[in-house]
Amino acid sequence: MRTLLLDQSKDQPLILSIGSRTIQFGISGQAKPLITLQTSSYSRPQLFSVQELSLHSLNEKDRLDNPPSLPLSLPEDLQSLKFLFYPDLLVCKDSAELVKTYQYNLQGHLFLILEDLFRRINFNAMNAKVFVLDDDYHNEWYKRILADTLLNKLQARSMVLLPKSLMCVLGAGISNGLVIDCGWNMVTVEPVYDYRVLGNYSGFTRRGGMRLHYRVVEEIMSEGKEGTTEEYDFDMVETMIRRYTEGKATEDQNEATSHLPNLVNSCFFSDGQYDIDDKPPALLAFQIVKGLPIDIRREISSHIVIVGGLSNIPGFCKTLLDQITQLLADGGLEFTAKQVYSVGAWSGASLFSSSMLPKHGVGRVRELRRD
Repeated sequence: MRTLLLDQSKDQPLILSIGSRTIQFGISGQAKPLITLQTSSYSRPQLFSVQELSLHSLNEKDRLDNPPSLPLSLPEDLQSLKFLFYPDLLVCKDSAELVKTYQYNLQGHLFLILEDLFRRINFNAMNAKVFVLDDDYHNEWYKRILADTLLNKLQARSMVLLPKSLMCVLGAGISNGLVIDCGWNMVTVEPVYDYRVLGNYSGFTRRGGMRLHYRVVEEIMSEGKEGTTEEYDFDMVETMIRRYTEGKATEDQNEATSHLPNLVNSCFFSDGQYDIDDKPPALLAFQIVKGLPIDIRREISSHIVIVGGLSNIPGFCKTLLDQITQLLADGGLEFTAKQVYSVGAWSGASLFSSSMLPKHGVGRVRELRRD
């Protein structure tokens, strides 16, 4: 439903959350965004090329003795920008032609997305103040491209970066907590204490939702199911996973996803051998809590905020919390990992920008201005 903003003013800020899979856009002070879209809806073939092999693939095999190939449809998805902000920039081939570089194509793609977002809500981008949810583990290169597109191409007045983990905590109505963001490219764990992100204690693992998606697609295709990898798009695979775990899958879907529990366990909860940036999420969370100052460990571990697409899988959060609690006990910390529910980073940012920021100023956020 289109919303017409008749009374646009210079001081009416907007909230933008643009992630790898989902985009949320709306006005500061509102409970929910005006529009929520999938980045795949803007997907189209680009002119840059993707490497056939990468040592940074999602496969868990030995990367030195047996360099793995990229998962089935990942090169095609990357080349059409079906999702955004892939962390491995080396997977894109260099080109002497400007129009065939990844930067040129991505910047043009972001311009089309942002221009369409402003058009959908009938809001003039010129002189707009935009609050953008900032992921600390996004490549700074991506942030510069987004800032250049907003401030120079669309002529927005300023772009304010709000830490996503802090906004998640605000959305939960607390000031201290451990934010576990189970995203598409990676899972990040960031402690927040007294409305401050403790960045020195934060960490990430590359066991993100992308890994499960392509493992499920590979499993389906290996069993000789009809169709192509393109037909098993993100939404279809997510629906299959959710219906299977809820016990609502059809007979064909049950057969196609019969190995799903093992896939979920191997992707996120199994130990085995792993690289330093490929730890199980529960182990990463335990190590971060154990590394915190002694006087805040209990407070942080009793306020765990789990967000991201993977948190929608039934049983995922409970298994994650149970593993964290067990690891804490085994490590001599008699704490119980307790989950606190949040309304999300976008709603937290809306609350922060409309209620807290006008009173306390912008001392805790970064603001980039066109001038």
